[in-house]
Order: sequence, then structure tokens, then C-alpha cells
Amino acid sequence: MQGYEAMKIFNTLYSFLFPIAKKWKGKKFFLPFEWLWRCKYRFQSVKMMPKIIADKNEDDIYIIINNRIGDILYYFSCLDATLDKYPDKKFVIIGFKPYEKLLRAFQRDNRVRLKIVSDEEFYLKFFDSVIHGQLYDKAASHNILTIFLDPRSYKVNLPPIHNQRKVLNLPENSPITYHGLKKEPVISIPNFEANKDKIVIINPYSNSMKTTMYLHEAVCEELTRRGYLVYTNVVGTQEVVRGSLPLRCDIYEFYSIMCETPFIVSVRSGILDFAAPSGINMFVLYDNSKGRIYAPLEEWECSGKIKNVLFNTKADVKEVIEQLSQFINELKAEGRIS
Repeated sequence: MQGYEAMKIFNTLYSFLFPIAKKWKGKKFFLPFEWLWRCKYRFQSVKMMPKIIADKNEDDIYIIINNRIGDILYYFSCLDATLDKYPDKKFVIIGFKPYEKLLRAFQRDNRVRLKIVSDEEFYLKFFDSVIHGQLYDKAASHNILTIFLDPRSYKVNLPPIHNQRKVLNLPENSPITYHGLKKEPVISIPNFEANKDKIVIINPYSNSMKTTMYLHEAVCEELTRRGYLVYTNVVGTQEVVRGSLPLRCDIYEFYSIMCETPFIVSVRSGILDFAAPSGINMFVLYDNSKGRIYAPLEEWECSGKIKNVLFNTKADVKEVIEQLSQFINELKAEGRIS
């Protein structure tokens, strides 16, 4: 216990000196201090583990998932291949309560079971401890397989599913696993069944991109001109794109809407990874300030048509609208929409 308290003191000092420590990280003279810092997290995760897994089995593999939709989807994109890699193992998924329904959509008979944590603060602290402690598969007697999907964590610049296979040492042709969610009734859009062929959802919001409302207003204007009924996907206090209607629903109803509507116009967001198995056609907007198409949705090998478009300034709006018009015409010519 004294050693653990010493690690707490060290971590406090480390946090205080973080601006300097960040420059030292990786330097040979700093490695002993970094090792101590990671030991602190190892002790912390060992201490927390019994509170989550009371009936821990040393033969099981435990998977800790970051509590974000994208991380969940990208880890489980390789679930079936991972099960094949460990044919004699059972897997325990440690997840956060709000995503229980999504996590259960990946359950495979008795080889995959869930341990759901309701306390968000405790879950995040545990996840942080495991990540910083670098407790990976069969390490430190935990038998924990932790997946953190930011490619920068692995010093490679690869698409997420490709990166996932690389980290797990899976073949490049490993099958992709989709979530098994079933369609639910659509209650957030009036007269949905009668109008579904002309409803288009636009999604201007993403955690990884700035919102450029002027672009989406131009998109909405073009779609309305073509006779579509436009809805903006919003949560909380997010602003509805001028000229459109608000769509406020949970992600499961959103998936049902994607199964029935002709296409979506959206910035690159995790909600598109979630919608990919629906077969929805996607017109995807990328912030050109990053200079590349990142986390390409084509990785999902989905049946819907995907058009990726880069934008940056107001000068790009005309080009985006022209490409949107071309995209819609191609969907009609290919018989994907009426």
C-alpha cells in the first residue's frame, strides 16, 4: 500500500511538471521516471479490476472499450477474426452502460459476454489506468486486450480497420464484423413511411471537425430545390440548418431511418460508421485543412455508394454543390434511388 501511495505522489508531481515532462517523454534519461508513472497506473488498474470482474477467469480475454461509438465499432469490426484467432478462449467485454444495447449487438453465443459499468467516472478512470499502464493481451497476468483506436497511438498513419488488423496481427483479408441491430419503428419523423423516399438527413456536426453552417445551408437549398424533405440531425442545443427540419432521435432510430432513406449528406463522423451496415448512400464532407481523406468509409465494404468531398473555405461551396448534384444523378442512373 505504501508503494501505491508513493505512486500517487509521483503522479501528482508528474502532472505539475507535465509541460516539461512532455518534452522529456521518450528521452533515455527520463525512462525510469516514465516507468514509475506507468507502474502507478498498473497498480491502480489491479486495484480496480475486482470491482468490475468479481468472477475473473484467468483463461478469459478481457476487452476494455473506449466509451465512444467509433471505438466500439472499429474494435468489433475484427471481432469474428479475433474469435477465430483464439478458438479456445472466451471474451469478456467491459463496457459503459449507455452503449449496452450496441455492445449486445456483437454478442456471439457463449464466447462473448458483457460486463457493464454504470458509473461513468469509475469506468473512465479504469480505462485510463489500463491504457496508461499498457496492460495488453496476456500482460501482467491480467489477460487484458485493450484497444485504443487512434492510429497515432501506434505511430502509424493507417485507416482504422487496417490499423486494427495490424495491431491484432490479423490477415488483411480478415472478414469485417457488423453490428446486428434490428430496425426499430421511426417515430421522430411524421408520416415517415409515406415520405421516406424523398427524406434526406444532413449532419453538420462532428467532434473532430468544425461546423461550417454556410456550406450546409447551401446543401439544404440544393436538396430542397430537387424536391427532397430535409432534416438536420441534432442533439441538445445544436442549431438546425436553415430551411430544414430538426431530427432528434437516439442512434438506434437513426439507424432505422438510414435503412429506408435514399442518402445522407454528412461531415465525417462516427455516426456514419454506425450507419454503414444499413446500406445508405453517403455524401461525405471532409475538412480539407487536414489535407487528406481520413478513416475512409470504404473500409467497411458497405453496399451503399460513397462520395468523399474535401472542402475548406466558402470558395469551395460551389464545387461541393456541383459534386452533390453529380452524386444524386449517378445514384438515379445506377438505380439506387428513384
